Amino acid sequence: MFAHNMLPYLKNFVVGKNLAYPEHDTYTVYVNLTDGTEIAYFSITPGNNHTWSMNISVEEKYQGLGISAKMIHYCCEQIDQLHVFRDQKLFIDTDANTDFWVGHLGMQVNPDLDTPGAEGNGYELVTTFGHVHEWSIRALESYKRRFN
Repeated sequence: MFAHNMLPYLKNFVVGKNLAYPEHDTYTVYVNLTDGTEIAYFSITPGNNHTWSMNISVEEKYQGLGISAKMIHYCCEQIDQLHVFRDQKLFIDTDANTDFWVGHLGMQVNPDLDTPGAEGNGYELVTTFGHVHEWSIRALESYKRRFN
């Protein structure tokens, strides 16, 4: 099926820095088709007050193929080499798909959403780097069983 044809493209990742906001390193993984068309990205951005945030986008017709798990896993593996603490909190503003973040990834409601000056203030969901990394490992195993 199509997912098997996607496997070679899932290996073509690029990790870069955020050039628009040089005060914040942004670790981003992109997935491109062989013609260079970007179909997905995932990023983790360390920010002020220890607030780290995540962003993800996968074009709709490529969802459900394990691309998110592969991107998240690769990004976490790169960041893990920097010796990031497993309990480092990661936040997301849920203008994004809450079914993915809560239903699949298991993120929790941020108790400090409306607490001025608190870590993660303004972000609706929270989890930890360790949880995201472990989820990506489990999700990749599930993906392999499903498509092999």
